[in-house]
Amino acid sequence: MNKDYELLIDRLSRRYNLEEFSGDSLWNISFNLVIRENQFKVECVKREDDLRNFGLGLSEWSKDMFCPYQWDDAIKAGASFRELITHHKEKRDLAYLIFNKEQPIGLFFLWKVIKNEKGLIIPEAGEGIIDSYQGMGFGAFAFNMLTEISDILKADAIEMTTDLRNPKTKFLYESRGYEVLGIIKNPLEI
Repeated sequence: MNKDYELLIDRLSRRYNLEEFSGDSLWNISFNLVIRENQFKVECVKREDDLRNFGLGLSEWSKDMFCPYQWDDAIKAGASFRELITHHKEKRDLAYLIFNKEQPIGLFFLWKVIKNEKGLIIPEAGEGIIDSYQGMGFGAFAFNMLTEISDILKADAIEMTTDLRNPKTKFLYESRGYEVLGIIKNPLEI
């Protein structure tokens, strides 16, 4: 286990009940998270089918709020899933899933964890939890894990976006000290 992974596990273990660690780096993580006396597996994204199954658990509203993928277009979604897995393997992005048994219930990621053209690390964070698991602490866990990883990687900033119709996520970000720097006015083209 490398020092970054050890540091992440140490920091998360101070707030969460974690068990059965394996893996050796931030790009090869696997552990169990215990919430409400139930075990949930947290691991790196590896399989396109897991991402597709995660999307099947999202309501139309959640798909609209968590929109890095065109969930209803299998070809475009598949291409995006393969790109995410490839970028993770190439250590350009980090992407994780939370599982309840075999069912993926959460997806969270940091895109662009490498230095940009100005020599800065400013990853883009994203997270989504399927509807039936929202409000149970998984979103806060994912947010905390992403911010801890950004700190460990010595990121200069974190870019987080949320739809203005999603007050829960906006509240989560602002309650943790993040500020609104602007509003992006564009129809997303994926």
